[in-house]
Amino acid sequence: LLAINFNFTPPHKDKLDLFKIKEFRGYIRYLFPITLYANSKDINNTFYLNTPKNNKNFNIDKTSSIPIILDRKHINHEKIDIIQEIIKNDLCNDMGVYIDKNDFKQ
Repeated sequence: LLAINFNFTPPHKDKLDLFKIKEFRGYIRYLFPITLYANSKDINNTFYLNTPKNNKNFNIDKTSSIPIILDRKHINHEKIDIIQEIIKNDLCNDMGVYIDKNDFKQ
């Protein structure tokens, strides 16, 4: 599995059939919501595909990180959608990149 190669937690075995469905075809929206954690300490651990000696960081500091949630478009009064700050194409109509309003002010 790709998750194992990149040291991510692999999908639960009950969900593996989802990847065999023809309709899936790699669409990321079937995996939503996905939460990523951004932390300035992680900059030194940036992973590059073409760099053979990447630093592996297995610790996620959720308490001092900013959670970034990739999800389908929806109305959320606690979070703000920042996708148009990142990209400007048709993907903006289909998904959102949400962060807490307080984190956005930082």
